[in-house]
Amino acid sequence: MRILIIIFMTCFAMDWLAQEKNKPSLAKELEKTEAELAATYQKLRVKCKPTPRDDEWMVWGKMLRLLSVSLKPEALENLSVFESRMKNKGENPSAYTIPVRVFIKNHLHIDQESGVVVYDFQNNQKHSVLNKGDIIVSINDEYVITGKEFSALRKKYGPEKAKMTVLRLDTKTNKFKEVQLTSNVSDPLIGILDLMEYIDE
Repeated sequence: MRILIIIFMTCFAMDWLAQEKNKPSLAKELEKTEAELAATYQKLRVKCKPTPRDDEWMVWGKMLRLLSVSLKPEALENLSVFESRMKNKGENPSAYTIPVRVFIKNHLHIDQESGVVVYDFQNNQKHSVLNKGDIIVSINDEYVITGKEFSALRKKYGPEKAKMTVLRLDTKTNKFKEVQLTSNVSDPLIGILDLMEYIDE
């Protein structure tokens, strides 16, 4: 019995020593991985920084790429550049860029992983239920991740049966309220922008 206890204690001690010996190598491996990740993030920051040659839509696309890896401060810088370039063209994008800024800061990757923002209406017509800056997050409880899903769900249910869940910014409180909306067949087509990068698998 004593021999078994001694063997057990010896095996336990050897295993413990082996684990202790491996700790520095695990720490070094973790440090190396963190350094590689930081370098990758830095490359992405450089690649997605707006250049003078980029048009406003390229800047928006780069913003989405940054958001895909949660680089929010850099993405918000791109959003500011997008706004500036749109204003230089004589347009006022504030109706939709202000809600997008609040959405990115306070909701994206926190309590929301989906949504497209309404930025325009066909021939500047008035829509019966939607406003510029509304963020459509689902249709009939199915998530709207990108414009592609939005189009597919609208086609699936038809405009009068597609119950949209929309986040609408209250400019007084700077908070979103969730509203349920159903559009009419006679409503104009809407222009939407992705808030998540579409990856074709």
